[in-house]
Amino acid sequence: MRVEMKQIPEEIRKQHKEFREWNFVSSRNNHQTIFKILIDGRHPNAADAEGNVLPTLVYLAREKRPQFHHHFKAGAMNNALNGHQIAYVQYPQHFNNLTKNDIYGNSFQVARKEFPRLDANGGPCYIGTGCFHRRDALYGKKYDKTCKVGWKRLNRREVEENTTVLEETCKVLASCSFEQNTQWGNEMGLKYGCPAEDIITGLSIQCRGWKSIYLNPERESFLGIAPTSLLKMLVQHKRWCWCW
Repeated sequence: MRVEMKQIPEEIRKQHKEFREWNFVSSRNNHQTIFKILIDGRHPNAADAEGNVLPTLVYLAREKRPQFHHHFKAGAMNNALNGHQIAYVQYPQHFNNLTKNDIYGNSFQVARKEFPRLDANGGPCYIGTGCFHRRDALYGKKYDKTCKVGWKRLNRREVEENTTVLEETCKVLASCSFEQNTQWGNEMGLKYGCPAEDIITGLSIQCRGWKSIYLNPERESFLGIAPTSLLKMLVQHKRWCWCW
């Protein structure tokens, strides 16, 4: 399957009607919530080719309106993690198009060498990508010995809600006004108002007693495309600085 930059493949669009909503969007900065459950982790058939249980996977384009600040990537997070005191698992990001000499330093070799050693000191910082978070830790909960969940019981529960109904119910969570006058961005979730919201968020989670771990499995978990020219590299670093 060929995937064009910033485009959803046509065969995928045909499978999921929600993707077709983009055909009626006039601006990427002014549109309704588009939400689709691609894999329902509650379903007994939610497993990969090897029989491993898959978590719920959703496609989400949050509502964006000119009069509301959407806080960039800080508004959308992965929330699937097993563990007790572990708040999040940080993976390295791999790229499948690195140049021979990696003259722009895209491979982040320094982080790959430092992060494994941080497990003995509370764990690595959250770097904004390639990470699975524990939901209650992101909600602002402090760690204590009662923070345990019966994961096997949850994985075996029956699907009580129709997927379509659940999708419609969840759309309100991605609306522009949902976070107004709440603690989101302050005491809950990712921190707003800071260019390095990922680092600050990770530190605040660890200050509440949680730990993190670094995991670099043999099978690469997160793949990306690295900038291959000076101009693209400068644009990428500008986006990081401005939290686009």
